[in-house]
Amino acid sequence: MTRTRCRSEMVIPRPKRIEGTRQWCVLDRNSSIGSHDVDRSLTTRVREAFGAATGLRLHQGQSALHGVCLQRVKRLPGIPCQAEGYVIQVTPSLATLSAVTERGLWYAVQSLIGMTRVEGARVSIPCGAVRDWPDFSYRGFMADPARCFITPERMRWYIDYLSRNKYNQFHVHFSDAESFTLPSVVFPKLNALCDPPHGVYSKADLNRINQYASERYVELVPEIDLPGHATFLVQQYPELKCQTKSEPASSWTICIGAETTYRFLDRLIGEVAALFPGRFLHLGTDELEFLDMIERVHASWRECPACRRRMAREHLTNSRQLFYYFMRRMRDMAARYGKRLIMWNDSIDIAHPHSVPHDILQQFWRIAAVGHGPFKGCTLTKFLQDGFQAINSYYPETYLDGYIEEQRLVKWNPLSSPAVPARYQARILGGECCAWSDGAKDNYLRSLPSALPMFADRVWNQAPIDDPDAFAEGLARHIFGPRTPAGLNRLFPTLGMMALYSNKQVAYKPVLLKAIPRDRRLALCAQLRRLIRREQTKNHLMNTFVLAEYDRFLMLLQRALKSDLCPMG
Repeated sequence: MTRTRCRSEMVIPRPKRIEGTRQWCVLDRNSSIGSHDVDRSLTTRVREAFGAATGLRLHQGQSALHGVCLQRVKRLPGIPCQAEGYVIQVTPSLATLSAVTERGLWYAVQSLIGMTRVEGARVSIPCGAVRDWPDFSYRGFMADPARCFITPERMRWYIDYLSRNKYNQFHVHFSDAESFTLPSVVFPKLNALCDPPHGVYSKADLNRINQYASERYVELVPEIDLPGHATFLVQQYPELKCQTKSEPASSWTICIGAETTYRFLDRLIGEVAALFPGRFLHLGTDELEFLDMIERVHASWRECPACRRRMAREHLTNSRQLFYYFMRRMRDMAARYGKRLIMWNDSIDIAHPHSVPHDILQQFWRIAAVGHGPFKGCTLTKFLQDGFQAINSYYPETYLDGYIEEQRLVKWNPLSSPAVPARYQARILGGECCAWSDGAKDNYLRSLPSALPMFADRVWNQAPIDDPDAFAEGLARHIFGPRTPAGLNRLFPTLGMMALYSNKQVAYKPVLLKAIPRDRRLALCAQLRRLIRREQTKNHLMNTFVLAEYDRFLMLLQRALKSDLCPMG
């Protein structure tokens, strides 16, 4: 097999600086892994990760003369982000990974795995140097077990794959109108058994998930969606619902005037905070006026006697100010439990004075349409100008349930859309992509293996992907690892797309990637399907279970090409 020098497209997310030579470092079963000023448990995890990816089990010792060396250093000159940056230097005998922190070393290992090639029994790393660091400190992904339960096993796969792609935040939407998935001793009705696709995690599940994430430098961000999206909550505890006379109270929201609500929430938030060791607690707060059917949220607050008394006592003139009062109470509550609050942005009328504390981190996803929430004069820039920090989750660019398009994604970064003026860019901490469930099934097995690396690149390296065809060729190797066979690199060019949407058509006519003649494409489909079936029997690739979904997608493409139609995927 002809080996090529390492290009930036071969490592995902793309490193800032990568220099290669024509030499190779060849490892064998006599090679070892050594470390300097590195915790032994990390060295062991690195050895296991490298071995799982390559099939080569390095000997573990104090030092390595031939193999891989991990070293903690006090400073990395020329690396802007010391906490997460790293340097890789590869000579014909040794790959040396240097970082200030163990997190940086872990990221270096992920890049080293991306550089490594396995050809039979030969494990090779191109000689040269990599100097790398992230452009954004918050690199997140959101999953939605509240609408479609995600098993602990699948959660661990998410964590593995997020870590592989250098994400550091795993935002989990644990509650919604359909279910409450966190264990509660204080409020056991929240754990009432639900019909599939719903479920509840045990405390032991969450302890194992948190530990697994911590070992891979991923922080879980739990979300309890309030005061809207609370239908299940008020069904189980009706005393949380507003009391109205003229019209039925909204079943979408809790009462935010009654002191009994805040006592309830204090005990609930205390339980949730104790389950997660991370810095953040996400409170949701979205879609209070998103649909006509839930317009009664504000009407209920205006009519509810407890809410009216609260507004009078606190000198609040309207229900939006009552919502801001709720946010102040919840911010203080979260702070007592050592958490910084995050909220979706769309319920703040940022064009007008408000009293929402500025240390609440805004997850920006939209400006409401006319009649569906605050919109006039509201922009992302207004939030930043007002003093908030933000995570960019602008839905047309980041929602994986059918919104993002790869021709935009290759150019997007958290500062580009919506465009952020230079003077406010430091207030954008990063970006987060979101995999919302439709409440029926897991739709993302097809899309996440490629979409997550693509988005990871955009929040690690803000430079546009200027050669998408080269990126597409490197994507399969990134997904399946160093033992990816020759030929599988043609998977995404053959499919005609990298972002395989869970609910969209196959790419009969590629939009971004170079078109392949129809007959050649049909031949490639057949070759790739044979290759996939052969690799399924070996079961030595990373993420092998994804192969079946790609085989199905290739079959759909074959049918489309043969019939000149484009069936639904």
